[in-house]
Amino acid sequence: MEKTNFMSSILMKGGIRLKLMVTITMILVLSIGFISFFSFPIIEKTIQEKAFNVCEVSAQNISAAGGEALLSGQKIMLEDILRGVLDANIEGMLEVSVIFKDKYFVNSIKEKSQKPIEESVKISLSSIKGSDVTSQKGTYEKDGKTLEVYEFYKPILYQTRTIGYTRIVFSEEAIYGSLRKLKSLGTTILIIALGVSLLIIFFMANSFSKPILKIAKASQMVNEGNLDIRLDINQNDEVGFLAERFNQMVSGLKEKFHMMKFVSGSTVNMIKSNLGETEMKLGGQRTNLAFFFSDVRGFTAWSEKTTPEEVVSVLNHYLDLQSEIIQKYHGDIDKYVGDEIMAVFSGEDKEDNCLRASIEVIAAIKRENETRVSAGQTPLTVGIGVHCGDVVVGNMGSKNRMDFTAIGDTVNLSARLCSAAEPLHILASGQIIEKSKHKDQFDLRELEPVKVKGKEKPISVYNILGMKG
Repeated sequence: MEKTNFMSSILMKGGIRLKLMVTITMILVLSIGFISFFSFPIIEKTIQEKAFNVCEVSAQNISAAGGEALLSGQKIMLEDILRGVLDANIEGMLEVSVIFKDKYFVNSIKEKSQKPIEESVKISLSSIKGSDVTSQKGTYEKDGKTLEVYEFYKPILYQTRTIGYTRIVFSEEAIYGSLRKLKSLGTTILIIALGVSLLIIFFMANSFSKPILKIAKASQMVNEGNLDIRLDINQNDEVGFLAERFNQMVSGLKEKFHMMKFVSGSTVNMIKSNLGETEMKLGGQRTNLAFFFSDVRGFTAWSEKTTPEEVVSVLNHYLDLQSEIIQKYHGDIDKYVGDEIMAVFSGEDKEDNCLRASIEVIAAIKRENETRVSAGQTPLTVGIGVHCGDVVVGNMGSKNRMDFTAIGDTVNLSARLCSAAEPLHILASGQIIEKSKHKDQFDLRELEPVKVKGKEKPISVYNILGMKG
């Protein structure tokens, strides 16, 4: 009962409630943070581009008409143009003016018209180069307050000579103020959403934890041998499904417990045997396959001088390296026998796939060994044997323990070629070379025929050096 009390204590003190609260809080924070991280910069850029575009277009329009107006002294014409810009009621546009001979020829603020320009404006004008619209950050005095602004300048040209400037002052607050309000609103919404979510989760978690506590208590009673327990949880959800399965499990245990009193051990073994015969039968069928055998050379001597943990780690690495390449060429790992791999290739291109896989395995192991040597580690090498032919494939073994594999002379010969191969060499039978559709692509060296156990005549053997070219 101590375990039950412990689980109850965990659930009561936090448990599901705490986990749900933390999870939902993290989801909300991450979701809103993710959206804000990507959306706010886009919104900021869009607002800024729109404001800049309005100011630049306005400055260009004024400057386009300003050349002749300045030279002819048509002040009224320029005032009409400025009035048209101001009538658009563009939020954030604080001042629009035309500068001529270091004076405001016209200005949206009437008090400044025909007055000398400020020293800061002179400095800004001195830095303007070219005829395009330029923008600068600055400050602006209004109603006794200093505002952060953007100033836009566009030279007014007559032919190719600069005779004046259009100046537009735009409030930075108009660009970023709405964004700051949006961020503040988002933070407020997040806090409210978190508060509401936590309240909902708290009450939902209570409804979850009560039936779970019942299941925990019932499990403890079953563990103590009480098989008469039954849960009465009628919920149309996962917890209700779990309770139903729990009741079925207890009923099954109770039934098996009673059956064991009437069934002998030999009867149980007989039932298992019959199930094996019904579900899977022993036997096989003849088919044509290509076989790949590889074996780590000097493994026994190396393993005697190495810790078991390192032996397992290094061996698994070399086996994994070979397995990935074999699977890349559509081969199937039949089995691992210690440091040896037996792989099977099927299909129309089985011979070529088997040969290519063996070449790539040797190349990969050479690269791996270069890395190990440079790191001061002992390299391992493999020898590979490949062959193809007819075999019997099927379920081998007993009724209680079966192994789906291939047997036959072809398999045996493949293994013997592997045993005869030198380290980092590939021995291929003449048969697999002849069956290859692309044997002209392989760099081969024919060796002396090899006499193998079980064969009356020596068989032709090739050493595969790699791919041509």
